[in-house]
Amino acid sequence: MKYNPDITTHIVKELVKIPNIRYVCAKIGIDHSTFYRWMSQHHTFFKLVTAALVMGRDNTTDVAEGIIIKRLQNDDYKAAIFWLTHNSSHYATSEQTRRIYMHTKHASEILSETAFSVGPGETAFEVMFDLYERSENILGIEHARKHIEKFVKFMCHGDENLEQIFYASYAEWKAEKTEYEEKEKKAFPDESP
Repeated sequence: MKYNPDITTHIVKELVKIPNIRYVCAKIGIDHSTFYRWMSQHHTFFKLVTAALVMGRDNTTDVAEGIIIKRLQNDDYKAAIFWLTHNSSHYATSEQTRRIYMHTKHASEILSETAFSVGPGETAFEVMFDLYERSENILGIEHARKHIEKFVKFMCHGDENLEQIFYASYAEWKAEKTEYEEKEKKAFPDESP
């Protein structure tokens, strides 16, 4: 199968819903080795997949936490033990604590080294603007904002002033891009029926 934007957009949308690469590849009908080859050959696809997996895991975690909390509210003893051992350092085993630390460290490395790496002529904000806009197209404006906030905080190192600059700059960037695309459509109208 050849790499094309329609398939890759579909893959990213599915990964946001279900963050499992083999499942999504089977659903779409591509071999997972093709998927990984595309990841290594296409930097933009790699960044989109990385972001989609983070968003998908967040979505799945939200659903799972909701189920656990409902069971906790129904006095389910096993749910209480599960919650405490996975969310409190006081009750977690040393192996769980180490695993959580390693996962967090690995996720931070992925985000800092790949999701925000920039190509020639790009700034980190431009890469984030593109990611934000694609997220809006996939998830809708409200959900995209919820998910992008984590990336923005990470990228801005918690500097609230820089975060505000990011969001203001994004709005300006998006308006300029829309204006440019409209001018381009007028200059080069689509002649297809």
